[in-house]
Amino acid sequence: MKKFKKNRACFLLVIAALSFSGLKTHAQPYQSIFGKNSTVFHIFTVITSYVSSEDVDTTNLLGVGITMEYKFYPQDTATYNDKLYYYSGSEMYLCVREDTSTGQLFRYFVEEDKEFLICDMTLQPGDTFIFPKFNELCHHCYCWEQDELFIVDSVSYTDGKKTIHFPKLKKGSFYSDHLDHIDKDFHLTFTEGLGPSYGVLGCPAVQFGENYLGLLLCAEKDSVLVYVTSPRLGCFQAAVSVEQFEADILLLSPNPVETTLKIHISDPAVLGGQLFITDIHGGVRWQGAMNEDVVILDFTNYTPGVYIAHYITKNKKASKKIIKI
Repeated sequence: MKKFKKNRACFLLVIAALSFSGLKTHAQPYQSIFGKNSTVFHIFTVITSYVSSEDVDTTNLLGVGITMEYKFYPQDTATYNDKLYYYSGSEMYLCVREDTSTGQLFRYFVEEDKEFLICDMTLQPGDTFIFPKFNELCHHCYCWEQDELFIVDSVSYTDGKKTIHFPKLKKGSFYSDHLDHIDKDFHLTFTEGLGPSYGVLGCPAVQFGENYLGLLLCAEKDSVLVYVTSPRLGCFQAAVSVEQFEADILLLSPNPVETTLKIHISDPAVLGGQLFITDIHGGVRWQGAMNEDVVILDFTNYTPGVYIAHYITKNKKASKKIIKI
């Protein structure tokens, strides 16, 4: 398999002190996709395979691909068409501006000298969203999923943050095939504070990459992990499988929980892994190393609902549902 170079990206953050008409029904202010001091997006992209499929272990994986890190800092800015952008690495390639008055993301393409709407947080159930259609001669623009009509299936709120849910895509093998390897119901979402589940870049256009939408694996703000699509995948996909623990090693009590939750690892031989507590949308609520067999967590301020405890070692994982009452 050939080596790949990182693409460069740039972002515009438009802060507008306007009303949030149609954006939120909750009083909580809209949350930007960017952190105050730094933001890192880990985005997986399908790439062209130069080896036989028999030589690639795709068990529980996303298939052949590469994970890119895109880092953004408030001091890194560039200007195009009188608009100020944040950029990662270089201002030459992918550009996005965020309008926090509407929750919309617009990606600007240097090759076409225009911008396209790639995420819209004003949408409600039954509304439609059309992924932009690009010039096929522009490798950095074209996507197999382009020009597809999305219809909003439902809208949900977690701690006041809005998530827009879409049915599975009809086009593109990435979202229809590769994601079936994972034990999670993957579908397109737009989430406040994160953007689209295909990542804030849309098609990352990695060199030798296939022209499919990417997948946001993780997001960090100000050096804190705030989102993980699946602890089973982690923040970097590699050609290894992750097996389930054979024994029931993750013990939770009480469950349902109201105030204090005790998490016990029943087998001392598997200590040293990472424990994640996520909400049902993948937002990381707590994480830490399990060097002892018991950890006590305070659930007092958690919103009632369903959470997931994930315990991950180098090559195995266990997950259990937590009910907060």
